[in-house]
Amino acid sequence: KEDPEPAQKTGAVWSACDKLEKLPRNNRNAMRRDFMTWIIECQETYQEFEQMLEADSTEAEESEMTWDAFCGGQSSDYTAGEKPIITACLAIVKCSRGSINVALKACEDVGASITEGNAKILLLWIANIHEVSRRVGEGMTDLGTLLYPPLELENLMKEVQQQSKSITELHSFILEKPPERVIFPKDLVTLSGNIRNATKKRADESSEGIENALKHQ
Repeated sequence: KEDPEPAQKTGAVWSACDKLEKLPRNNRNAMRRDFMTWIIECQETYQEFEQMLEADSTEAEESEMTWDAFCGGQSSDYTAGEKPIITACLAIVKCSRGSINVALKACEDVGASITEGNAKILLLWIANIHEVSRRVGEGMTDLGTLLYPPLELENLMKEVQQQSKSITELHSFILEKPPERVIFPKDLVTLSGNIRNATKKRADESSEGIENALKHQ
């Protein structure tokens, strides 16, 4: 009988080679892949919960009770009081996506300005904005895990405040700490400022909704 082990090992090697081909070729590509991954995750999270909000809650209530609801006694729908909270939180998810996109564009502008004389300073700035963007991307994931019904209001409040802080830090870094002799395009600066302002507004709306919901528990 033919030993299957060599074939299995060969398959494992080819699989590893396929994965190796997909790895970024340099630091720039690796960093860009991070940004794009976070942007896609934001988009997918937004679309998922947007669809949940658009679902016909009335029709769901009139349908047969699901097995999960029967076992846990919990509804898979948002209450009337939770919907405004989710709407505001989704706006924060959208702001997260926009923030990471702005950071990516800022990095590309800074990268285009690199010379032999300023490379160390500009690369350090790019590394710093990448790290701040990571906090926004990972924070959005943490926020998304708390958007499923029924809402854990106190935990959601903390996550909204943390995500708002991370987004604000990202835009403050771009607007208030740009690299020396690098001038960002006016549209990028305007967009960054608009997203920062929108984030604060939506975070306030989320917090207010959560506080009202806690009072009626």
